[in-house]
Amino acid sequence: MSPDFHAAIINITKYLPPAQRWIVAFEPKYHSRLVADLATCLGGTCELLRLGQDTPERVQHVAAEYRDDPRYAFLEFQVCDGELTRGGINYHDALALFWNWTEDRLRLFFDVTDNNVGVLFSESPRLIERRCLRMREKLSTCRTLTFRSQAGSNISIDCSAVEWHAYTGFAPLEYTLPSGEVACAPVSVDGELYVEGWIVGTIPFGIKYGPIFQDALRFSFRAGSIVRVDGEFPALCRDVEHVLDRIPALREVVEVGFGQSRAVSQAAKDCEVGCDWHERHFGLHLGLGATLPVNTISRRKTDHQDIVLRRGRVVNEYGSMVMRW
Repeated sequence: MSPDFHAAIINITKYLPPAQRWIVAFEPKYHSRLVADLATCLGGTCELLRLGQDTPERVQHVAAEYRDDPRYAFLEFQVCDGELTRGGINYHDALALFWNWTEDRLRLFFDVTDNNVGVLFSESPRLIERRCLRMREKLSTCRTLTFRSQAGSNISIDCSAVEWHAYTGFAPLEYTLPSGEVACAPVSVDGELYVEGWIVGTIPFGIKYGPIFQDALRFSFRAGSIVRVDGEFPALCRDVEHVLDRIPALREVVEVGFGQSRAVSQAAKDCEVGCDWHERHFGLHLGLGATLPVNTISRRKTDHQDIVLRRGRVVNEYGSMVMRW
């Protein structure tokens, strides 16, 4: 059965901040149906900014005109395809004016399109929230976690005396959607990780390589840092080594997260590239580089990569199952 497109749009509206009017930036070739349905659900009180068609000057004018008007909220739909322009037009400086709005008036949708929105937002937001809160409660009693996979991974995560945060999409500062994960800044990570999944973030590994399969790439971690990269995909390994040499901060594990969206897992099955929303994939991911919490400005200016693992299992210090996927 195909996903219910309109039901997914209704689920999006449940994440939106209280506002009377909306400014929506989108790319018509990717978001026309989505934005049309969303505008109808919002009562037609939307000012549309068509990236690739409207001028940067118009975008700047709208951002400046409504910046201090609390009746307005800004929604941005953008596809991260490695291009710096939209239809040959560079909107970076124009859109940057919206990033200065308060976070409670922003919602950012990266790589959400007409083709995948029905799957990505097919789950009830409150169901994902309950899943996140249950997982946070379970993790709060753990001092050590061990991840193992059929590919051969065996890594130990020291999470003693850390604070686990549930990102459900409902707090004012949680403006990046789809949401749904529980994460902490670990004390340390050690062991061997065979990457079977995706690498996504500010460096476009996900766009270039898409899904990474067993034996292609392996990381060795010592005291929370990547100390060795190897594997059977030489081009990928060289690219990773090059980036780590150029940006040493990306060697450091600053986040251990458990995605809680089964909808994202479903969407990932048919996706040929790695997208920002893969971070919410049901299961474990490790974040490298920028520390938590990551705000709008740092997501765009500070390097951060997520190693998202397609399958595996995590147990606590007593060998009890924490999560299997």
